Amino acid sequence: MWCQWVKSYLLKNRSFWSVKILSDPSWVWRKILGLRNDLIHHIGYKVGNGQNTFLWFDNWHPLGPLKERFGDRVINDAGSLAQAKVASIIDDRTWRWPVCQTWELDEIKANVQGNLTNIEDKAIWLASSDGCFSIQSAWNLWRTQHPKVQWSKLLWFKHHIPRISTIVWMAIHNRLNTLNRLAIFGVRDNSRKGIEWALPTSVIKFGNFLQVDGGSVVCELSVVSSIIGCVSVV
Repeated sequence: MWCQWVKSYLLKNRSFWSVKILSDPSWVWRKILGLRNDLIHHIGYKVGNGQNTFLWFDNWHPLGPLKERFGDRVINDAGSLAQAKVASIIDDRTWRWPVCQTWELDEIKANVQGNLTNIEDKAIWLASSDGCFSIQSAWNLWRTQHPKVQWSKLLWFKHHIPRISTIVWMAIHNRLNTLNRLAIFGVRDNSRKGIEWALPTSVIKFGNFLQVDGGSVVCELSVVSSIIGCVSVV
């Protein structure tokens, strides 16, 4: 329903990639429009009848979005409208390009591929192998990826307890708000007793897939008890 409202009241038959950001848009709409430069090359279009694909703005051509590649002049040279659809150059499932008077139009025409059909155009999410959008594929696209650590299966497995896994993860990275860490920021609380515990390589081994580098921190007893015996109190 929200998508239909956007098409009717915000886009108004204009390309999503061409609409301008107004002076008083909603926070959500402004953020979505602000992501266009990051998204445009990850959303492709498979042309069928060309009725739903914008000729100059959408990423349907092998050369990419045509206006982005060749600029506004190519639209004027083609005698076309800026918001024209791909259907405007299709006649009975055959390409009907305008008379090519510039090298840009010649290049566009020469690189067109694919057979035309009467089915509707289809948007394709290029970041996934099946062309379907998923949160996982979007996350993997933008996140900074690092090598998988050996102890990942200890924390993130099918029946893990999120609270326990988070505490152990923070402990491995020495990020718990333990007394020695709080002291770095000048926070001291002598009313609580802390105990020191270590994560030596010789002690922390789970099966054949985990070895944690040694190191010790000062930790409150209540925190240690939450780590279900994964620590060695010294």
